[in-house]
Amino acid sequence: MVEPRAIRFWTKRREQRQPPKRRTSVTMNEYHQFLQVRKQYYETLAPPAKSENPHIISALRSDGIVKVPSLVSEDDLAEIRQGLDDRTKLLSSRFETHSSSFAQYWATYANGDIAHDARFDSFFQHPLLKDVTRGYVSKNCDSFDWGFSLKRTVDEKAKSDIYHFDSWKHRFKAILLLSDICADTGPTIFLKGTHKFLTWRLRPEYLYWTHRQHERADYVVGIDNFDGRVSEAENEQFREQYRFEESPLIGKAGDVFLADFRCLHKGTPLKRGHRLLAIQWYTAGI
Repeated sequence: MVEPRAIRFWTKRREQRQPPKRRTSVTMNEYHQFLQVRKQYYETLAPPAKSENPHIISALRSDGIVKVPSLVSEDDLAEIRQGLDDRTKLLSSRFETHSSSFAQYWATYANGDIAHDARFDSFFQHPLLKDVTRGYVSKNCDSFDWGFSLKRTVDEKAKSDIYHFDSWKHRFKAILLLSDICADTGPTIFLKGTHKFLTWRLRPEYLYWTHRQHERADYVVGIDNFDGRVSEAENEQFREQYRFEESPLIGKAGDVFLADFRCLHKGTPLKRGHRLLAIQWYTAGI
């Protein structure tokens, strides 16, 4: 029996709308293509400048993260908090009208939405930050964004609570603690040394690159690490094989963490109180 023309037409349309089948493997040619792009990116970066803080540069190259205690004074912290509240009412609202979502805060309280305030300069314009970023990343490294992050909802879980890296490209952050942070107040946890390009990074970096090219989570394999995440099983394997050590961002208000965000890191849920940070992003290339 011959199918009616209408049935054949809609059957064909339905087949055309089906998403492409997920592939189950990545070929060596595809890895090679990514490695060529990666190599070209790093070869175009200008070399680092000579730093006045070689001990920090050395620690960053080894671990990917450094803590600088009490970089910002109590008086300057008070000025920053007051400037933030004057512009956003973020603190005086007692958190009653603000979402704890990082994405919403970043969209609301990034530099495009907060006019420059000289009270922020004790951190964002601190000479140590410029010296270290240019001495570690590239002499052309500059800040491309800054903002504030508040976490205040107890036991709220987030997508970022799984180990991940921000990019295969060189991404660097300076993070100022505007509140004391302990194990109960939602610290970010880093795996020291995971910024180095070892064999284990090839697959997740390739998947990240492919996703950013095609904006398709299921373009390759369909697993959930297209955005730099690694599974708990993979994480345990990497930690055992390479002896990676966890390093939580714990400290007192005024401490600053300098970190290479190619490192694997994850958030943790808040157990009590709140967590308030000032963050500055750096890069030497797109």
